[in-house]
Amino acid sequence: MCLVSPCVLWIGGASGNIRVIKLDTSKQPFEIRLHTTVVPGLETTSRTLTSRTWIRPMRSGPSLGSIENIPENFEVSLGAERSSVVVPTESSFVRQFKEKAHNTLRTNRAHSSNVRCIFAKAGHVWTAGGKMFSSIKLWGEADHRLEEVFMLHARGPCTCMVSIPWQAPSNSSHGSGCDWRLLTAHDSGLMYLWDPMMKPFKPLLEVETRKSPIRSMVIFERLGLMCTAHRDGSVLVGRILSHQMRIPGLTASGTDDDDQIYPFVPRTLTEDVFPGGLQCAVPGRDCLFVVSNRGEILYWPKEKLTAHFNLLKRSSSRRMPVQVVNESVMVIDSSKVILGETIYDGDFARVKRGRFLAKDVIIKEAKDASVSRRAMDALVKDAHILSTIRHPNIVNIMAVCDDPPFVVMQYYEEGSLYDVLKRCRREERVAARFSWMKRLAVAIDICCGMIFLHSQRPPILHRDLKSPNVFIEKEFSGASVGDFNLSKDTEPTVLSGSVRPSNPMWLAPEVAKGASDFSISSDIYSFGILLWEILTARTPWDHLKTGKGSGREIFFGRIRYELFDNRRPQLSRNDKGELTNISGGNFPQMESYIQLMQECWAGDPAERPETFEVVVTRLETIKKQLQDWRASNQTARASARKQSEAEEGNVKGAPSETETVHKGHQGNKDLPPKPPSAQPPYVDVIPQSPFDRQSVEEKHENDDDTPPPAGDNGGALPVSPFN
Repeated sequence: MCLVSPCVLWIGGASGNIRVIKLDTSKQPFEIRLHTTVVPGLETTSRTLTSRTWIRPMRSGPSLGSIENIPENFEVSLGAERSSVVVPTESSFVRQFKEKAHNTLRTNRAHSSNVRCIFAKAGHVWTAGGKMFSSIKLWGEADHRLEEVFMLHARGPCTCMVSIPWQAPSNSSHGSGCDWRLLTAHDSGLMYLWDPMMKPFKPLLEVETRKSPIRSMVIFERLGLMCTAHRDGSVLVGRILSHQMRIPGLTASGTDDDDQIYPFVPRTLTEDVFPGGLQCAVPGRDCLFVVSNRGEILYWPKEKLTAHFNLLKRSSSRRMPVQVVNESVMVIDSSKVILGETIYDGDFARVKRGRFLAKDVIIKEAKDASVSRRAMDALVKDAHILSTIRHPNIVNIMAVCDDPPFVVMQYYEEGSLYDVLKRCRREERVAARFSWMKRLAVAIDICCGMIFLHSQRPPILHRDLKSPNVFIEKEFSGASVGDFNLSKDTEPTVLSGSVRPSNPMWLAPEVAKGASDFSISSDIYSFGILLWEILTARTPWDHLKTGKGSGREIFFGRIRYELFDNRRPQLSRNDKGELTNISGGNFPQMESYIQLMQECWAGDPAERPETFEVVVTRLETIKKQLQDWRASNQTARASARKQSEAEEGNVKGAPSETETVHKGHQGNKDLPPKPPSAQPPYVDVIPQSPFDRQSVEEKHENDDDTPPPAGDNGGALPVSPFN
């Protein structure tokens, strides 16, 4: 029920009908003068309060079964939701009248079902109703004509509407110029901000408060507060939205894209006042009354509301909209995380090391989130994609925090691929550990992560695939793709951003020229640059850096010039055509690897591999050939080692002159046997190492007829076969 003017009352019913009642204020008490039923698509349907006449204007076209004259013994009841006819006798005429009246009311009702709320201001009336097909409709107050319809769909039925003051910037040329905004509350726990005079009628901002349905919403304009009462018994207190807030995604004319509704989470304070649920909240003069389901009433004085306002004023108004994150991801408080040193400082985000649940983690926070809308957009998009897709080669998200906004992700011991290759340039030991078998495995893992992204419906384009966005696990045992703040679906969605990568080092030439937009082929080009980095352990286009005096923009300009001239990062070769300065050494399948790399970064997108499935198949073939080549080499070395040991064993097994004489004495039975010379006990126990390269002649020359004393081996340690 809504009192539109001192003499006009709008009443909504459970059937979806809306009745307009005009009061006669000249008499005491007031009398109902005219009863009007609001019908969408039809002229005003009126009837006077008599039991004999029902005046209904005819609609153009086929008749809807309007009734003009009713017998005198019929009575029309106006108190019920549907007009009922009391008939003294039963006849076929009575049944036909009932059926026609019921069909007419059902067809011409304002909403499909229950009318939830009615709000009137500035010569217009907004009504909300329906359950499955809930909608908000805008009517003219004077002529009752339907002007706008907005279907709510998944946003949930609207439960209440209020107006808030809104002063648009003076230099703004957008918007309707209205000095107030319409705020609606819904069963989904969300609120939506509208420009009431904007055509078409659509929400400007989505405000998240709580997932419990909202029963009532109260505005305290003088205190600058708004309160929402929820079905679960909680009351939320927040500041009134205004144009002075730095609300991301909100302008005087709405969002940048008409199909986008930007989510916003204001800073709120929550109190669970009635665990058994509440019915409504009613405002007083700078005070609040909350009514429970059992009839209890809670009174909040002005002092309590003022204290809440002071707390909110000192807190931040920029929070991450956690509704974009999958429910399987924890939403935590900032006190649960211990922040450490900064690892990486990018354009939109700052990456830090931290501790969460007794484990090392990566903390990614928005850079200048209180000022930069793009930083918040990038963090929200990254959190959304990481929470909705799970794959072994996609960075794992663990938790999110809304205030201050940051994302908690898995910690990777080796850091990014860019860091690993940087260490390979500085330390040969790291380059040796990062063997070609592990490098190929890392490249295959990157392909698997990209295949998973492109297999989504619609496919997700990374658009910023580069070595700093690939993270390596301990001992180079695996790789994961991350940093999706520039990613985009191939079809427009709520999270489709307009931000483009500003770094051309990994950018496809057709995108850098502006000839075409991003595609799967552009991601494959970026992967080709990654293959060059893995091959050389160098930074792409490092030969264009002329020294410390060259700035970033100059360096990027030179890269774009090279791209426009269809050039690529250099490969060093000697006079014989052999590759030089290759990190990790050469291997027989090097030319196949280089051929795949050059196909990936081809200037014409049609000449590149169609999908990452083709790329990963060829990489697995190269890895299998390298593995077979290494296995055959190991087998050959093992057989050569055994042959060398056998030859040394034959030499050691040949009889010496002393042994020949000794055998001769043994053959002569008349001569007594010569006693063996004393030897240290360890000589016979410890065998000689097969890796000892001392010749037999040198051994005989070093032998002494006088054995060394017991426990002395001439200053040398015994040779172990495990050395």
